[in-house]
Amino acid sequence: MALSGATLYLTAKMSGAVQALQSPAVPLLTSASGQTGPSQIAADASGVYWVVAGDGSLGSSKLMKKSLLPGQARRSYSRLPAVRTRSLR
Repeated sequence: MALSGATLYLTAKMSGAVQALQSPAVPLLTSASGQTGPSQIAADASGVYWVVAGDGSLGSSKLMKKSLLPGQARRSYSRLPAVRTRSLR
């Protein structure tokens, strides 16, 4: 789960959805659907970010973003550029 302002974001791995809860009185809003095993979610003032599972091969998982900026909120989510990481041993 991730919190940005008054909105709580969460992933539903089984259904492949990224959802937003703005108030207990309002139903969950779907921010993204059809994602492959969404997990590891974070949010800030400019967007909500999550990881989608890959096929198990090195580098197949992807970092996704849905913009929360005015004028961009209607756009769908997008894949962010790949970032190389190294394992710390």
